[in-house]
Amino acid sequence: MNYWSNIEVPEDDEDLRRINQLEKKLLDIPLEVLAIRELITRFEVCHFRYQKHLKNIIDSIKTLKPIVDPHLIGRYHISSADDNWIKDQTGRSKRGMQYIWIIQNWLGTAKNEHEDFDQTLYQQVFQWLGKKEKTKRKLLQLLLARMLGDWENYEKLLKGNEYQDLKEQIIRIDICHYDFPNNITLVLQGIGQLQAQPQFQGCGSFSAEAKIILQETFHDLKKYLRTFEKKENKSDLMKKWLVLSLLKTIKSHVKLFFSL
Repeated sequence: MNYWSNIEVPEDDEDLRRINQLEKKLLDIPLEVLAIRELITRFEVCHFRYQKHLKNIIDSIKTLKPIVDPHLIGRYHISSADDNWIKDQTGRSKRGMQYIWIIQNWLGTAKNEHEDFDQTLYQQVFQWLGKKEKTKRKLLQLLLARMLGDWENYEKLLKGNEYQDLKEQIIRIDICHYDFPNNITLVLQGIGQLQAQPQFQGCGSFSAEAKIILQETFHDLKKYLRTFEKKENKSDLMKKWLVLSLLKTIKSHVKLFFSL
């Protein structure tokens, strides 16, 4: 897997060079440790449960055993197979599906009306979207593809240079974002007006509170990292590799300029 798929990092990055050098010392890495590394790759500061995820990762590093199976993450997302979203106890997937059903109604592609269909939201969305036209239809199809994880259609619908600012906001929509459903409200209003929204917060953004918490966590992890100085046994080296990987992820997510 691509360990750094959740951050943007140049190939000549000094932090990355240091982490890769340490990884080479580890040789055969146990599957449990690789699972923890995958949890780090899946970490997103904009997720509404980022603090819980962060604690799970840190606790997993300390024991070198993953508290959560990374392959089970997202199993109740609206993009998962069949009706798995119904099992989501946070209410986010159900709310996301309300928007899906309403957009499908606007497009004329809805198969049937669900018993939990929100009529009030239906009227609001139709008011935001306004008059039906071809451009709005394509933008809504892109939004559906993004929310449902239909990546084949997603790539096709991204083509073209028109309404790039609005498309940039559409592709940063997800139900797990801390500012959902406010951000999808703004995007739908933007599609209705055919212009990007100035106050939009989407995937990749973070709150002021999150930056403070992650900055404190960063410094706590740096202290923990010092406990591995001059230790060369494999368990400690694996913990050091994982901590450095998490530090780099946090640093990149909230734009910290501290050294590892």
